[in-house]
Amino acid sequence: MKKLLDQLENELRIYNYSSKTVKSYLYNLIEYLAFKKSNLEKLDIENIKIFLLQKKKTSVSLKIINLYFH
Repeated sequence: MKKLLDQLENELRIYNYSSKTVKSYLYNLIEYLAFKKSNLEKLDIENIKIFLLQKKKTSVSLKIINLYFH
């Protein structure tokens, strides 16, 4: 997983994302992967929807939830 996160970080930096944005995207991805727990190679829409609904139920702001969409 570390290798994939490093690759993502490099890609975001190539596109001149700010360090704060990069940090936020990486944090959100790590949080999703911790939620998913298994079969990390496959990202499925249903699992993502469940994750987002769970975030919404815990009163996470819409601004933060929108970060997960990117």
